[in-house]
Amino acid sequence: MPESRVDLRNPLVAALLAYLVPGAGHLYQRRYFKAGLYSVCILGTFFYGMQLGDWRIVPSRITETTSSNGKNRVVRTGLRHFGYALNGLPALPATVQTYRYLRQDSDPFDPYYGSLQEPLSSDLIGVIRRTNDEGGDVNLRIQGQIKLEPDKDSEFGNVSGTFQGVDNDGKPVSLVLAGTIEIGPEFHSKPRRSLICRIVEDADGERTTVGYLEASIPRGFFNWFQMPLEKTDLEQLHGELGKHFEVAEIFMWIAGLLNLLAIWDAFEGPAYGYGDEPEESSDGKAVTDEESTDGPKPEEVVVAASAAG
Repeated sequence: MPESRVDLRNPLVAALLAYLVPGAGHLYQRRYFKAGLYSVCILGTFFYGMQLGDWRIVPSRITETTSSNGKNRVVRTGLRHFGYALNGLPALPATVQTYRYLRQDSDPFDPYYGSLQEPLSSDLIGVIRRTNDEGGDVNLRIQGQIKLEPDKDSEFGNVSGTFQGVDNDGKPVSLVLAGTIEIGPEFHSKPRRSLICRIVEDADGERTTVGYLEASIPRGFFNWFQMPLEKTDLEQLHGELGKHFEVAEIFMWIAGLLNLLAIWDAFEGPAYGYGDEPEESSDGKAVTDEESTDGPKPEEVVVAASAAG
């Protein structure tokens, strides 16, 4: 490593900090201007790409394979993961979320494969689907609050609960919910979790199903942020974002490559020197200021003028 007038302190520590958080390595070296420049440019580029991608652009892809043990989940990454991972800690959640996703003990290719293990209380938007007295279908859009309790003694994942809210016209709606439930997984790339539940009424001392509630509830931020994408979700996201999908990926790759330059700068110091180094002649020797001055020396000019006279 060439000698540097910049105090690089411990270059290995600086390079590691520069990788983990863009600009942190230069801050450690007290190179404050470059610390701010790298931090703003790299993190700004990375998070702008994330925003363009609706915060759902991640390098991990989940595909389905069939083996003697049934269906398996396989993570596909490729070159996109390298450019993404160069962003350090801002890209780390994708790795953690992939691990959490794969730890789910259920079939990920069924959109309603989740189960309700704990009491649920959440905002809800959805549709009531039921049949009227004339045999026609009635679809009523609603929004409000749902509360569900899992039946611990049931072998079929039964639940019981209520819904309180309003329809599109602002009229109050109150529902009693019971029976089996179909609910989306706890961890998934979509911000909302699908839910289907039976609507019941008591008639002549018996509880009967009178319709179904098809709805969605918000998924916790850390239960969807940077989760890996399944094939169907990837195709849907492509359709939603259009050309912004590729642009978002490019921005995040550019941020990773810029951080690679920042890491090298923290390890090696300035790449082009300081501008006041002595010049070298063709034979490799340093050229002094006198030797590097263009044109004839003053005394040579005087002698030349006298000879001409």
